[in-house]
Amino acid sequence: MYKSLIEAFNKFIENKLELTKLEIEQRLALIITHVVAIIFFISTLSMFILFVSILLALAIAHWTDSILIGFGSVTLVYAILALTTYNISRSPSFKKKIRDYLITLFDKKIAENGQ
Repeated sequence: MYKSLIEAFNKFIENKLELTKLEIEQRLALIITHVVAIIFFISTLSMFILFVSILLALAIAHWTDSILIGFGSVTLVYAILALTTYNISRSPSFKKKIRDYLITLFDKKIAENGQ
């Protein structure tokens, strides 16, 4: 009697461990999928921004008859953007908002996939 109860309990523990392992694998796969999609989106957007920036710099250079002013003005805009982004990213409240958003996003996606 006790032997079958112990075997059932051991089987339950094994199944629970297997379920936990599968849930971890599912979360990891979801995170990897999101990271790959984000990297693809960022790389595509970066190429678009690069070509638009070159186009803008050449247009300004054409209007001012100075390549230095054209590319310099675009560089100045990017330097200002970089400094602003750096200062915002150092903010603790910004980091907390990003972390909370990502946790909510992944938990919601896992709940959707589990149903």
